[in-house]
Amino acid sequence: MIEAFKRVKDFIVDFFSKKYTIYCYVLTINGWIEPPDENKRKVSYYADTTLQFEISFEDFPFFRAMVAEDNMKTFIRSLLKDLVESAEYVCTVNKAFTYYTQLPKGQVPIVEFIRDLTKYEILKVEDTYFVKASTKPIFHVRSFSYKMVEKFTVSERTLKEFEAIDTATIRIFRPGDIEPYFEFKFEYLHKLM
Repeated sequence: MIEAFKRVKDFIVDFFSKKYTIYCYVLTINGWIEPPDENKRKVSYYADTTLQFEISFEDFPFFRAMVAEDNMKTFIRSLLKDLVESAEYVCTVNKAFTYYTQLPKGQVPIVEFIRDLTKYEILKVEDTYFVKASTKPIFHVRSFSYKMVEKFTVSERTLKEFEAIDTATIRIFRPGDIEPYFEFKFEYLHKLM
């Protein structure tokens, strides 16, 4: 009896609470990668002759937003910098690149050294200890595309935070290759509107 009353109460609260529409998009971002300054071998790099990247939200629930298709371009542009920086970090930590620099052990703050232990290796060079620190390349966005695949409504009671965690796939390609040499999925936390 109590359970039935609770279900009726939940139904009434849901019925009278505000409703939001959530749109699901297949989102793809493409671009090219410039090596970090410490690892540059030439003066200039061109978009066609360097590593290429693709960030895509292609697995259910795709990329969720409370933004209709008309305003999606502006919304993606507002998130683009943060999303690309997240992808750069994920690729660096998961060793998609061999970019690194050597710092004397005394120059690396101990807190940062302990926090990012996976990013560093200690090298012994001529009885002096150096830290081999991974360096982060620069991702340049060339284009992005999106396509709405579905939408659904959510009540205010269910939607407590206006944020979502969606799964993105990052792929790194060598120039001219069709198959990626690096592919990794990561969780991306973003606002819904």
